[in-house]
Amino acid sequence: RLPAAPVNVLPVNIQPKNELVGRVVFDPSNAGASDQAVNDMLPSPPCHLPRMQHGAASMSRRGLGWRADDSDAFLLHPLQPESMPHCGYRDEDGQLCALKRMGLGFTNAPAVQQDSMVASLRAYRRRLRRLGLHTAGKDPGFGEKWAYCTPGSGHELTAALGYVDDVLGMCTTHAASWFSFMQYL
Repeated sequence: RLPAAPVNVLPVNIQPKNELVGRVVFDPSNAGASDQAVNDMLPSPPCHLPRMQHGAASMSRRGLGWRADDSDAFLLHPLQPESMPHCGYRDEDGQLCALKRMGLGFTNAPAVQQDSMVASLRAYRRRLRRLGLHTAGKDPGFGEKWAYCTPGSGHELTAALGYVDDVLGMCTTHAASWFSFMQYL
Protein backbone atom coordinates (compact mmCIF):
# COMPACT_ATOMS: atom_id res chain seq x y z
CA ARG A 1 0.00 0.00 0.00
CA LEU A 2 1.19 3.51 -0.79
CA PRO A 3 1.66 5.95 2.10
CA ALA A 4 0.56 8.81 -0.21
CA ALA A 5 -0.91 9.32 -3.66
CA PRO A 6 1.49 8.03 -6.31
CA VAL A 7 3.50 10.53 -8.30
CA ASN A 8 4.79 7.87 -10.68
CA VAL A 9 3.24 4.51 -11.56
CA LEU A 10 6.00 2.45 -13.13
CA PRO A 11 5.57 -0.12 -15.89
CA VAL A 12 6.57 -3.61 -14.77
CA ASN A 13 8.40 -6.14 -16.94
CA ILE A 14 9.10 -9.79 -16.20
CA GLN A 15 12.45 -11.02 -17.52
CA PRO A 16 12.77 -14.83 -17.50
CA LYS A 17 15.79 -15.96 -15.49
CA ASN A 18 15.22 -19.65 -16.23
CA GLU A 19 12.23 -21.96 -16.83
CA LEU A 20 10.91 -21.51 -13.29
CA VAL A 21 11.95 -18.03 -12.19
CA GLY A 22 11.23 -14.59 -13.56
CA ARG A 23 12.95 -11.37 -12.56
CA VAL A 24 10.71 -8.33 -12.01
CA VAL A 25 12.20 -5.22 -13.63
CA PHE A 26 10.65 -1.78 -13.30
CA ASP A 27 10.86 0.92 -15.97
CA PRO A 28 11.58 4.22 -14.18
CA SER A 29 12.78 5.77 -17.46
CA ASN A 30 9.12 6.06 -18.54
CA ALA A 31 7.62 9.36 -17.33
CA GLY A 32 4.05 8.10 -17.76
CA ALA A 33 1.52 10.68 -16.59
CA SER A 34 4.05 12.71 -14.55
CA ASP A 35 6.25 15.53 -15.80
CA GLN A 36 9.57 13.75 -15.35
CA ALA A 37 10.77 10.14 -15.26
CA VAL A 38 12.13 8.82 -11.95
CA ASN A 39 15.49 7.91 -13.54
CA ASP A 40 15.86 11.51 -14.75
CA MET A 41 15.50 12.77 -11.17
CA LEU A 42 18.01 10.35 -9.63
CA PRO A 43 21.61 11.32 -8.95
CA SER A 44 24.16 9.33 -10.96
CA PRO A 45 26.93 8.31 -8.55
CA PRO A 46 30.05 6.67 -10.01
CA CYS A 47 29.93 2.90 -10.25
CA HIS A 48 33.41 1.43 -10.64
CA LEU A 49 33.37 -2.27 -11.44
CA PRO A 50 36.46 -4.44 -11.66
CA ARG A 51 37.43 -5.76 -15.08
CA MET A 52 38.14 -9.32 -16.11
CA GLN A 53 41.79 -8.25 -16.42
CA HIS A 54 41.81 -7.77 -12.65
CA GLY A 55 40.89 -11.42 -12.21
CA ALA A 56 43.35 -12.59 -14.86
CA ALA A 57 46.22 -10.58 -13.33
CA SER A 58 45.56 -12.12 -9.91
CA MET A 59 45.68 -15.75 -11.08
CA SER A 60 48.59 -17.93 -10.01
CA ARG A 61 49.95 -21.10 -11.57
CA ARG A 62 48.90 -23.42 -8.72
CA GLY A 63 46.13 -21.31 -7.29
CA LEU A 64 42.40 -21.72 -7.30
CA GLY A 65 39.48 -19.35 -7.67
CA TRP A 66 35.92 -19.32 -6.42
CA ARG A 67 32.71 -17.43 -7.18
CA ALA A 68 29.84 -16.46 -4.91
CA ASP A 69 26.50 -14.79 -5.60
CA ASP A 70 24.63 -12.69 -3.03
CA SER A 71 21.08 -13.71 -3.93
CA ASP A 72 18.52 -10.90 -4.17
CA ALA A 73 21.11 -8.38 -3.01
CA PHE A 74 19.11 -5.42 -4.33
CA LEU A 75 16.27 -6.31 -1.97
CA LEU A 76 18.53 -5.62 1.03
CA HIS A 77 18.24 -1.86 0.43
CA PRO A 78 15.09 -0.30 1.91
CA LEU A 79 13.68 2.79 0.22
CA GLN A 80 13.10 5.98 2.14
CA PRO A 81 9.36 6.46 2.85
CA GLU A 82 9.37 9.72 0.85
CA SER A 83 10.59 7.74 -2.20
CA MET A 84 7.66 5.34 -2.20
CA PRO A 85 5.20 7.62 -4.09
CA HIS A 86 7.75 7.66 -6.95
CA CYS A 87 7.92 3.86 -6.99
CA GLY A 88 4.30 2.85 -7.47
CA TYR A 89 3.13 -0.01 -9.65
CA ARG A 90 -0.02 -2.03 -10.23
CA ASP A 91 -0.13 -5.71 -9.34
CA GLU A 92 -1.87 -8.37 -11.45
CA ASP A 93 -5.23 -7.49 -9.82
CA GLY A 94 -4.86 -3.78 -10.61
CA GLN A 95 -4.16 -2.90 -6.96
CA LEU A 96 -1.86 0.13 -6.60
CA CYS A 97 1.29 -0.82 -4.66
CA ALA A 98 4.67 0.70 -3.84
CA LEU A 99 8.17 -0.70 -3.60
CA LYS A 100 9.60 -0.86 -0.10
CA ARG A 101 12.97 -2.12 -1.31
CA MET A 102 15.24 -1.09 -4.17
CA GLY A 103 14.13 -2.67 -7.41
CA LEU A 104 15.89 -3.49 -10.64
CA GLY A 105 15.73 -0.81 -13.32
CA PHE A 106 16.73 2.31 -11.39
CA THR A 107 19.86 4.00 -12.78
CA ASN A 108 21.50 4.48 -9.39
CA ALA A 109 20.77 0.94 -8.12
CA PRO A 110 24.02 -0.65 -9.38
CA ALA A 111 26.13 2.07 -7.71
CA VAL A 112 24.26 1.66 -4.41
CA GLN A 113 24.69 -2.12 -4.51
CA GLN A 114 28.35 -1.79 -5.58
CA ASP A 115 29.07 0.42 -2.54
CA SER A 116 27.42 -2.23 -0.34
CA MET A 117 29.62 -4.87 -1.98
CA VAL A 118 32.76 -2.77 -1.37
CA ALA A 119 31.81 -2.40 2.32
CA SER A 120 31.25 -6.15 2.58
CA LEU A 121 34.57 -6.97 0.90
CA ARG A 122 36.50 -4.53 3.08
CA ALA A 123 35.11 -6.22 6.21
CA TYR A 124 35.75 -9.66 4.70
CA ARG A 125 39.40 -8.86 3.91
CA ARG A 126 39.95 -7.46 7.44
CA ARG A 127 38.52 -10.68 8.87
CA LEU A 128 40.85 -12.83 6.74
CA ARG A 129 43.88 -10.81 7.88
CA ARG A 130 42.78 -11.10 11.50
CA LEU A 131 42.55 -14.88 11.02
CA GLY A 132 46.06 -14.98 9.55
CA LEU A 133 45.54 -15.15 5.78
CA HIS A 134 47.50 -12.59 3.78
CA THR A 135 45.45 -10.43 1.39
CA ALA A 136 47.31 -8.89 -1.55
CA GLY A 137 46.97 -5.23 -2.48
CA LYS A 138 44.87 -2.60 -0.79
CA ASP A 139 41.24 -2.93 0.17
CA PRO A 140 38.73 -1.62 -2.39
CA GLY A 141 37.61 1.95 -1.86
CA PHE A 142 34.22 3.59 -2.23
CA GLY A 143 33.90 5.29 -5.60
CA GLU A 144 37.46 4.30 -6.53
CA LYS A 145 38.77 2.24 -9.40
CA TRP A 146 39.90 -1.27 -8.51
CA ALA A 147 43.62 -1.92 -8.09
CA TYR A 148 45.45 -4.68 -9.95
CA CYS A 149 47.00 -7.35 -7.70
CA THR A 150 49.55 -9.94 -8.73
CA PRO A 151 50.00 -13.21 -6.86
CA GLY A 152 52.74 -13.51 -4.30
CA SER A 153 54.08 -16.62 -2.62
CA GLY A 154 52.58 -18.64 0.19
CA HIS A 155 48.95 -18.74 1.16
CA GLU A 156 47.11 -15.56 0.20
CA LEU A 157 43.89 -14.16 -1.18
CA THR A 158 45.18 -12.40 -4.28
CA ALA A 159 41.87 -10.78 -5.22
CA ALA A 160 38.28 -10.56 -4.04
CA LEU A 161 36.50 -8.73 -6.84
CA GLY A 162 32.92 -7.59 -6.38
CA TYR A 163 30.62 -7.23 -9.39
CA VAL A 164 27.45 -5.67 -7.93
CA ASP A 165 26.20 -8.90 -6.28
CA ASP A 166 28.78 -11.45 -7.47
CA VAL A 167 32.23 -12.04 -6.00
CA LEU A 168 35.26 -13.61 -7.65
CA GLY A 169 37.98 -14.80 -5.28
CA MET A 170 41.47 -15.73 -6.49
CA CYS A 171 44.00 -17.42 -4.23
CA THR A 172 47.56 -18.69 -4.56
CA THR A 173 46.87 -22.14 -3.08
CA HIS A 174 44.01 -24.60 -2.78
CA ALA A 175 44.11 -24.31 1.01
CA ALA A 176 43.86 -20.51 0.86
CA SER A 177 41.00 -20.78 -1.61
CA TRP A 178 39.05 -23.23 0.53
CA PHE A 179 39.66 -21.21 3.71
CA SER A 180 38.75 -17.85 2.13
CA PHE A 181 35.61 -19.27 0.50
CA MET A 182 34.40 -20.81 3.77
CA GLN A 183 34.98 -17.49 5.52
CA TYR A 184 33.01 -15.68 2.82
CA LEU A 185 30.04 -17.95 3.28
